[in-house]
Amino acid sequence: MTSFSQGEYLLDGDLNLNIFEGVVIDGTYESRAISPIEIKYEIRKFDSSNDTTGTLVGDESRIPINPDVGRYYSNMVAPEDVGSYMIKWSYLRDNSSSVVDKTESFDILTKGIDSTYIN
Repeated sequence: MTSFSQGEYLLDGDLNLNIFEGVVIDGTYESRAISPIEIKYEIRKFDSSNDTTGTLVGDESRIPINPDVGRYYSNMVAPEDVGSYMIKWSYLRDNSSSVVDKTESFDILTKGIDSTYIN
């Protein structure tokens, strides 16, 4: 599982979302990056293994950084509260599509702890 230290600035490559669509061109399947018409993310903290919804941390409609077509990453500083978290990405591809949700779990560790040796 991905982990970060308290107060760490998250950068491109930390909590990312890459959006692609598959198309057939001249009989060949290709994957290409797309940018949805709307995208946001939220962060939730889980207080126990029985907690299934988590507690919202900050705004529920955070806007990610978009460095390239179809590439997004969270624009945030890791929370100071140590524990288990989840980022939930929500995007709308176009006006005729449904909202797509993607999630990724991550941990916040005490500043100074090396996560290399944690399973």
